[in-house]
Amino acid sequence: MRTRTDWLWLLLSLSPALSAEPARNPFQPLLLAPCSASSVSPAGWQLKGIVGQPARRHGWVLTANGQWLRLIAQQTVLADGWRVVQIAPYSLELRAIANDPLCPPAADSFRLMLDNHKEGK
Repeated sequence: MRTRTDWLWLLLSLSPALSAEPARNPFQPLLLAPCSASSVSPAGWQLKGIVGQPARRHGWVLTANGQWLRLIAQQTVLADGWRVVQIAPYSLELRAIANDPLCPPAADSFRLMLDNHKEGK
């Protein structure tokens, strides 16, 4: 006759075989999923215009894939990975939002300039 501990031991020994995932090697480090949002950035965007008064400016941006965006201050873009922090008369600044402490953003901020007002590097 089997005891309760025998059944429990049998059940625990069969549990890896019943699971859908293969057993993990405990001597190998855990594989972390790559940071998917780190590659998403406003690189390649072009600032095409700024309209409005200082208190309520709008920036018109052409994305790398040809989409037009009308941006306002404090708006989030790119799956909430970037925030528009400032819209000046000739520039627009975006700042990366660190949503995951294990996946820090590749760049902290990104400034777009109007074509005829480029800053010297």
